[in-house]
Amino acid sequence: MLPDVQPISRLIVGIDLDDEGAMTAGARSALDQAIWLARQTGASVTALHATRPDERWLAAEQTYETTRPSEGAATDALERVRGELEEQGLDANVEVTKQRPGLALCRAGLRTGADFVVVGTRSEAEADGDGRPLGSVALTLLRKFPTSTWVVRPHAPVPAQRLVAATDLSSVGDDATRLAASLATAAGAALTIVHALQLPLAVQLAHDQAAYLEKARARAITHIRQALGETAGVEPRLDVGLTSPTRAILEEVAQREPDLVVMGSVSRGGIPGLLMGNTAERLLGRLSCSVVCVKPADFACPVTLD
Repeated sequence: MLPDVQPISRLIVGIDLDDEGAMTAGARSALDQAIWLARQTGASVTALHATRPDERWLAAEQTYETTRPSEGAATDALERVRGELEEQGLDANVEVTKQRPGLALCRAGLRTGADFVVVGTRSEAEADGDGRPLGSVALTLLRKFPTSTWVVRPHAPVPAQRLVAATDLSSVGDDATRLAASLATAAGAALTIVHALQLPLAVQLAHDQAAYLEKARARAITHIRQALGETAGVEPRLDVGLTSPTRAILEEVAQREPDLVVMGSVSRGGIPGLLMGNTAERLLGRLSCSVVCVKPADFACPVTLD
């Protein structure tokens, strides 16, 4: 069972179907991940599918293709999803909506009080016309979903076996490291926690930077270990060094090749929808692995139920 560091009692998973009514590879991976998480936590699962026509970017043709499965094919596929969830002994519900997928998932999160949304990326490179490897639905959820968001890559291992967590030592950074440690413990996975030290201007102008860095690194490691408390059933590798947050995470990802990166987002004074922060925004389009984004407690979702 998942150590109870962040109560997870309700999950939403997005179900994406191709024009023949089959689940896309990303949706299949997202469903597998949601099932694993629900089995670890005892959470209920709502599977949501949007029937609105979808536009898929075809990079080779440099054009969009509009797809939507037939009503009968979609119904059969969703009944199979319901049956699979119930066979796992889960409290399951399947919903169909005509709204845009990102909007519908956000509203479902608000309506149900969901603790997590799990969504897959497309089998193709997820290029959306701007060359970004995350699609519009995933980006919408990462930026706007009211609580934590898990974006799963097609064919991602379930459960993840190599995790990297990033923390800025803030409260949401602590939440991210605790969640990562909890997931790693449940999966028996390897975990690396990364933190980037920053030099204040006054220290940059001083001569004895080494002494400052040594003390700052010791303080950071102490903070991370205290934040983890009894959460970690595995001993995480701590990487604390002087660099930029973006570079620290990308270098760790390049070296460790994780299946999953867990990070916290940033709330900007409670302004609805402004949450990611510069580091997370830079990283989202550059990570080829699955991503969990932990939202701060004061995040204000910009979507309404109207």
